[in-house]
Amino acid sequence: MKTNLDLLSFEGYTVKNSSVSLLLDRGLFNKGIKGIDCNELFKTLDSLSSFKLQAKVRFAKQLNCPYLFYCYSYIDEDCILVELKATAARLLASFETYKAFADWNSKYRDLSMTSRYEESGLPRLDLELRKLHSPWPGNLDYVLIKDEKPRALIEFQRTIKTSVKSHCNNTWFLPTAYRKGDVNRWRAIDIIRKQSGLPLFIIVWSADERVVKLKLVDKIIYPEDSGQQKGLGYKLKEVMTAERMVEILSRY
Repeated sequence: MKTNLDLLSFEGYTVKNSSVSLLLDRGLFNKGIKGIDCNELFKTLDSLSSFKLQAKVRFAKQLNCPYLFYCYSYIDEDCILVELKATAARLLASFETYKAFADWNSKYRDLSMTSRYEESGLPRLDLELRKLHSPWPGNLDYVLIKDEKPRALIEFQRTIKTSVKSHCNNTWFLPTAYRKGDVNRWRAIDIIRKQSGLPLFIIVWSADERVVKLKLVDKIIYPEDSGQQKGLGYKLKEVMTAERMVEILSRY
């Protein structure tokens, strides 16, 4: 299926005062971090077509927040943050311990998003940060780009226990006696939606089905909002083929 659409993903973002404060990606190095040259890092990332550095920088500019690359290794706990812009990179901060990085990062976040990683599959870095009660920030699934410009936000939802047709995000929205609910997760995504001015699509899929459900979010009603049913409301909600989904997304 040929298309002029493409996708960006970010390994983390932070939220403070109801605003996206940082966009983050990260890289694990097999050498000491102190030897990293920011200019060489920029050239490498800019040359990787799969990384899409320029599109990521444009999206950060659209959000009016810094775009940072976190460099770390398992030789020791040394790590650095490099700020990436359209034509250059600069060393923003360096740390000798994960705790020092966690303390720095805490200044840019007051809303926690649960990691998508299963507990059994957490990378070592994530385990170390969780021990410090400062988990790596939640990831942003995808930004849809067309002609190199951001056009929409996309959240993928894999369904296992229910069919694509029956899947409902609001089933897990509010906390219960058995789970903490998804309110903060959707609150964070909603902040990006409003700050970027981009539409938010949810794509529900299953490895056992050939169709998907495409949902275009209209609004999200939170527990503190009075007089309305809590959860996600939609402008569009339809089960369809992947080909029809791409055709709809291409309109944006």
